[in-house]
Amino acid sequence: MTTMRRSSSMALTFLMTALAGAANAQSGFSPEAVKAAASDPLLKAMQQELERERTLLVLPGLQRPYFIEYRLDDYNTYEALANYGALTREESTHQRVVRVTVRIGDFTVDSSSGRGDGVVELAPEDNDPAALRYALWTTTDQAYKAALRAYATKQAALKRFEKPPTEKDFAAAKPEIYLGPTVKLELDKAEWKRRIVDASVVYLVHAALKPAVQHVHYNTANVRGVVVN
Repeated sequence: MTTMRRSSSMALTFLMTALAGAANAQSGFSPEAVKAAASDPLLKAMQQELERERTLLVLPGLQRPYFIEYRLDDYNTYEALANYGALTREESTHQRVVRVTVRIGDFTVDSSSGRGDGVVELAPEDNDPAALRYALWTTTDQAYKAALRAYATKQAALKRFEKPPTEKDFAAAKPEIYLGPTVKLELDKAEWKRRIVDASVVYLVHAALKPAVQHVHYNTANVRGVVVN
């Protein structure tokens, strides 16, 4: 089997964090973030929904979150596959995914665990701010309720120890803000299709390999490009 693979990955993550109820918590966004949000409907929608949830997210009689994190990943992929000198598959995909993490408690002990936290859901693929805010709202609701359950479970587990843990679950730090341009998937599709077609035909045209053709189940080559914003 002959296989060729080309993969490129670039990332830009919209990550806005609200720390509420802590002595050193900071509210608002930097001038750079505000300026960027004015021209980016998705980032602006994330900021608005995050601020709304930071203010209103609480169930009667239960804890209010002290940490909320929003992440939106935008995936653009292209893949082509050739088999025995013929292009057999070519496809492009676009997908957006939101991940929301909510923490209950405080920096000393919170709802987090070593298994990873947060709720992941598909997000709308267009730039409709209302649709994105709805996706964030429903995902935040799930993440909040999951954090409440996790915090209660963790508190019950800690009661089994005579001496509580000395290490804090989370560390307060000054936020670092990075704003950069989104990236596009730039791939010479015609050239890469030519390359994988040529590579996949090797058992049919190479004199030294022709006798082995009947023993080869697959003779493929593929190219895959990925861009993440």
